[in-house]
Amino acid sequence: MSTFSDTFSAKYRTYVDDNLMPVILEDFEPSELSLKILNAVCEHVGTDRALLVGGDLTAEYARQNGYENATSADVDIHIHLHDAEVTQSAYDDFDAIRRIASAIEEAPGFNRVSGVKITNIGKTRQTKLPYGNVSFEFEGRKVDIAITQDPISLESRAMYGDAIIKSIAADRSGNVVAHPYFEDDMEHGDYTVRVDEEYDHARALGRYDRRAEYLEEFELVDADTYAAELNA
Repeated sequence: MSTFSDTFSAKYRTYVDDNLMPVILEDFEPSELSLKILNAVCEHVGTDRALLVGGDLTAEYARQNGYENATSADVDIHIHLHDAEVTQSAYDDFDAIRRIASAIEEAPGFNRVSGVKITNIGKTRQTKLPYGNVSFEFEGRKVDIAITQDPISLESRAMYGDAIIKSIAADRSGNVVAHPYFEDDMEHGDYTVRVDEEYDHARALGRYDRRAEYLEEFELVDADTYAAELNA
């Protein structure tokens, strides 16, 4: 049986639980608006494999399970840099990122989009490969597209989050996969950090400090404690 390490061998984060595999969430569906946005992005940049990832899915899961006021800052979508029709004729990776932004801004029928901009562009700290972020608003929701050269699959993105409750992903058909302890942490109010490398760990703790209001009562479980529990 393959492990998460096999599925996501090119990952740039290190996780204390990378021997685990994600699970299908059979009884959960992403919001109608989030799927609408994802499908519009897929259509206009020319890909079937863009994915919803992280916080918006967590908030929607919370809303469907008793947290009526759960919200997220934005809808996060991940796309592989070279897995879009609009990037195939790009002259380099940075031009490919610009072409994705232009495709969204100029897409016919996507006329409720506003404020399209490249908010980040550069090379990753670990792999030195180009990446970028494109943001825009659609029907009142802020959308952030992460354009990456990491492996993009439902399984790998489901295990991407630096905390268990952020480790969830969905495809354009509404299939949802998450960390095997995702539902347990949501039920018990745990915010378990999965990364222990200094830079990523500090960022994960910062996200905990800035967590959404509906997560205010969630208790921090640090990576060292989590790793000790896994190895007990």
